[in-house]
Amino acid sequence: MPFKITFNVNGTWQGGARVPPELRDMSDLHEWIRNFLKTFKTLGQTYSRYFSNDGELVGQEKANLVIALDGLIGGLVLLRRYITKDNPNQFESLDNTYDFWFEIKMDLANWRGRGKMSNKFTFKITSFANWYNNVMMQKIQKVFKMYSQAMEDEVLTDEESNNLCRFIEVIIFDILVIEKVLISTDLNR
Repeated sequence: MPFKITFNVNGTWQGGARVPPELRDMSDLHEWIRNFLKTFKTLGQTYSRYFSNDGELVGQEKANLVIALDGLIGGLVLLRRYITKDNPNQFESLDNTYDFWFEIKMDLANWRGRGKMSNKFTFKITSFANWYNNVMMQKIQKVFKMYSQAMEDEVLTDEESNNLCRFIEVIIFDILVIEKVLISTDLNR
């Protein structure tokens, strides 16, 4: 059973979730990336199916999307761990210009975290479809392209690792924002 993420009015959040079984094994990174992209694509298909039913996202549909989003966060946490030299079970987000902070801890197949998101940098989300197609899809493609380019010389430098970690953290932030909006409003389409 997944854990729940709670968002507070002061911008803090806490909670966690299980990492989907298909994303737990990173022994073959190419296979893991295929599974991550498949999980991401499934999120989009699930949303499309829900929205095509009646044009709204309600109750259990929102809950199912939140569970899928939390699974993506878990996958990104594992990817961040993978590209970090010491492969930490716990980390704190790096300094960033987006005024967010979080701390995440991995425990077997679960992740738990807490943090703070400033409302001044949260983006205006008009629809889940817009976020998925125009924000998230591009960022998911970019993170894997960044990794591929960094590994062209078969060495991941500290600078490349830090840049990748920062970008993964921005993606996690974006997912937390859409999740907060999904839970707290009548986000449609």
